Amino acid sequence: MQTLALQIDSRGVGAVLAETASGDPRPVAAFITPLAADPAAVAEALRSAAPTLRGGKLQLAVALPPSEARLRRLAAPPAPDEELPHLVKLQAAREAAADADGIIVDFVPPSRPAEGPLELLVAWAPSATIDFWRQVAAKLGGRLALATPRSLAACGLAAQERNTVVVVTRAGDEVDIVATRGGEPVAARSARLMGDNPAASARRELRRTLLSLPTEGGEPTVYSDWDGDSLSEAAPGEGLDPQQAAALQQNRAAWGMVLSCARGDAVINLADPRRPPEKRGSRRTTALLAAAAGSVLLFGGWMAYERLAALDREIAELQTELNDQELYAEDFQPQREQAAALDRWLESDVTWLDELERLSVKLRPEPLDSDDFPVATDVRLTQLIATSSGDGAPGGRMQLRALARTASTSDLEARLRDSSRPVEPISTAEADAEDAYRYEYSAVVRTPPASESESAEAPSPEPTAASSPAPDAESDAEEAAQ
Repeated sequence: MQTLALQIDSRGVGAVLAETASGDPRPVAAFITPLAADPAAVAEALRSAAPTLRGGKLQLAVALPPSEARLRRLAAPPAPDEELPHLVKLQAAREAAADADGIIVDFVPPSRPAEGPLELLVAWAPSATIDFWRQVAAKLGGRLALATPRSLAACGLAAQERNTVVVVTRAGDEVDIVATRGGEPVAARSARLMGDNPAASARRELRRTLLSLPTEGGEPTVYSDWDGDSLSEAAPGEGLDPQQAAALQQNRAAWGMVLSCARGDAVINLADPRRPPEKRGSRRTTALLAAAAGSVLLFGGWMAYERLAALDREIAELQTELNDQELYAEDFQPQREQAAALDRWLESDVTWLDELERLSVKLRPEPLDSDDFPVATDVRLTQLIATSSGDGAPGGRMQLRALARTASTSDLEARLRDSSRPVEPISTAEADAEDAYRYEYSAVVRTPPASESESAEAPSPEPTAASSPAPDAESDAEEAAQ
């Protein structure tokens, strides 16, 4: 069986290809290749860099960088084992401010204290990231067997150690540090190497990690890429050319995953996270549950049938009532037609006496003997035809023909027009006349129905003492009328 282990860092993809025979893995290739954004391109690059790579029983292991897989120590309330995976996933989603369905979560099983909350080492990654590497594995003809945070990948190098061990590995421009006790991780972190001296930066990060470790368990043993060849025995390079042997030493975290896959002791695996244990019941319990489910379905079906039957009866009753009401409404059809005809007549009804009075005032606003009589704009009405609008339209129309002293009719139209009486000029032409009324003018004045005319006209104000004519003026008017 072949195992292809990948560690993702700033260099791209560091890869170690190993073959397992009799339980002992042996590296056959090691290299570094750029990381593409497409699963097919990644698979093609890996296949080109490792000609001995073949499908079939290939298993892929991936060490994800901190930008893709987060690792935190979280506290959780005491809960049964079957409820713990769901509870931890909710805690991780809250910590990541993400949807629980959009991440994959795995954790190290806790050692249960006598009392108090549980403390767990939890890792999570977006589901899209795990799907990406599943597609890469499928393109290579294998399966994704292991996906873990890169800081935990080196746990496989110290899984056989019973004491406290700290493993420091380089990953491009970052350093990964993991501390284990009895093969179980107690702390893990990744940090960026700062400055021009990577070894000094790594030692500073190592000191910070050592200060955070519990004091019990004695002085930890430190294995570091910067302290000689203390880890060289954990990544044997026999049989590899010098370039591949150097690449193997630079990808020791990937080699640690090869060892974890061979032993099956990966502490956190996002490709196969922990799930609630499946509950297995006896046949009698299954039969009882099936009978209960059948009874519930039967009762639900009967209730649904009764409900539908009741609705059918209600619909039939309403339909009968509707038919009765339609027959009853047909008896009043003549009255409705008469009322509609009356409404149409009322819409076309015009108070013609009021309209004629208004027209006479608008044509000659001042008496002939008045000092303010507008001689220049005077008109003389020669023909008037008043009719309803017809076609059921409201109001009526007055078609008038008049003789005017001037060809300009704007003043006349302004007097005739208001908000409810539009004026439609027809023509203005010079007439064959011997007097001063030499222009013939014709137009149509639209008149509103009686209801609109009454609402549009404001009530005339009550006469006041100042505006009332004097008694002498009234007697003079009466004598003039006689």
